[in-house]
Amino acid sequence: MNHDNFKMLLESLEKSSDRTRSAYYFFVIINLSAFMYAISAFVYPISETRINPLFGVNVDIEFFWLVMSILGPLMYFILYSNISNEIEQFNYLADYSMSDAVHLRLILATQVLSSPVDYRVNKIIGFYLWFKALQFYTVLLIPILTSILWVLHVTHIKRVIGNPFYVESWQTAWSDFIDDISADGTLVTTDGRFLVAGLIVQLVAIFAMIWILSKVSEINTQSRKTYSRAVEQIDSLERQQ
Repeated sequence: MNHDNFKMLLESLEKSSDRTRSAYYFFVIINLSAFMYAISAFVYPISETRINPLFGVNVDIEFFWLVMSILGPLMYFILYSNISNEIEQFNYLADYSMSDAVHLRLILATQVLSSPVDYRVNKIIGFYLWFKALQFYTVLLIPILTSILWVLHVTHIKRVIGNPFYVESWQTAWSDFIDDISADGTLVTTDGRFLVAGLIVQLVAIFAMIWILSKVSEINTQSRKTYSRAVEQIDSLERQQ
């Protein structure tokens, strides 16, 4: 690969990396705010409206969680699209630069979210990458956990958490859920239809987010292997000099 082609591809990788970081930081801010809101509503269910920590206004709990169930998969898809595009460019450029330590250093420098400080300390590379992966996946799990909290809240299963093997706790939770969605045992109330529709949307959103997360995991594993191989190649090339 000649210098001009490398420079052009490196600039493209840098721009892709910037877009990914922006999407990732946006993902963190929005979903961490939603998670704090969910924890507050889950632990202290004192009212049907609550001040949202991000926007600072009173928001209906059920409506907010329904909106987040729609935004969750959408944000996942945007982040996945950015990550997959960046990793494709990263793997391609790294594979074609394995004979040049300087080029490899420049390529790895674009990976801010996963880049160790010292490429030469091979003993910490594996631990560092696994730590960054754990941190990355913990962040990605936040919207899934938020949705699960909503399901536990709306179905009253949260009351069973303290006594999961107590049959009467499950019966009470089921009875309370039926009371919320029905009148005289029949699903006729508007609120009941809205609640059931929201629950279905939330469950679909959870499965959609888990599926997208599995795809992110696949491409991230491939990227981690390329990253480790590049680090080892840098060390090998510099030892030969």
